[in-house]
Amino acid sequence: MTNPNRETQRGSRRHVLDWVESPTFATELVAVCAPADVKHLAQPRYLPHSWQHAEEAQLDQHGKDLLGADQLPHPNLWDDLAGWWLKYRRGANTPNWDLACGCEIGGTPGLVLVEAKAHEAELDPRGKSLGSDASDNSRANHANIGAALTEAGRGLAAHAPGISLSVDNSYQLSNRLAFGWWLAAHKVPVVLVYLGFTGDTGMRGGFTSADEWNTCVERYFARVKAEALVSRSVIIDGTPLWTIARSREVLSVSPVGRDATLVS
Repeated sequence: MTNPNRETQRGSRRHVLDWVESPTFATELVAVCAPADVKHLAQPRYLPHSWQHAEEAQLDQHGKDLLGADQLPHPNLWDDLAGWWLKYRRGANTPNWDLACGCEIGGTPGLVLVEAKAHEAELDPRGKSLGSDASDNSRANHANIGAALTEAGRGLAAHAPGISLSVDNSYQLSNRLAFGWWLAAHKVPVVLVYLGFTGDTGMRGGFTSADEWNTCVERYFARVKAEALVSRSVIIDGTPLWTIARSREVLSVSPVGRDATLVS
């Protein structure tokens, strides 16, 4: 993956990379996760690392870089996660995370997973596309993902009655919640952070305040009837899953340019 150009990069991607390069990043990430009891591992592990090492995490590929084998509840965790999501892995991908960090949550090895936004259009309401010329493997994966989302929705329904995770509506949000649920169900505690960057005056329509961001998050989660999950933890088979909405000021503004209407 080509590293982004700092001179031209705009929006949440820019702000995440600025943040991970900040000397106070590790301390600030812990503060963002409060009241979850998050502590960094002895050697902090997170992706992306910097502007020069900007690769985002796909957990089936990079989970081993975030949590060592000795920190996993069972050794095949990442392969099992990929198999739950995809029927055919060749040429297919699991979701990318804007920021992922291996840590301890309540004293147990876990993950902080950050979904970052700087513009309301980044709160993507679209479903998962499947072209009319999609291969048989792609169609099988599409159906498998749909079944995984349904399973996760059933698992979360006790905490968010009426929740509806789907390939057809707000797919990005659906898959984030589903991955958080699956990990917790497999004894990996998770803090899922929806992080709004405020004050990016280089972007038309950027978030201007924490209140504006919180309103947008509530409206976004309501699209899948998951608003009851925000700003709390739920216990999945004895393991916590936190869903937290936070905001922070940008460290630099985006260069002025054409604003995207939707960013995946």
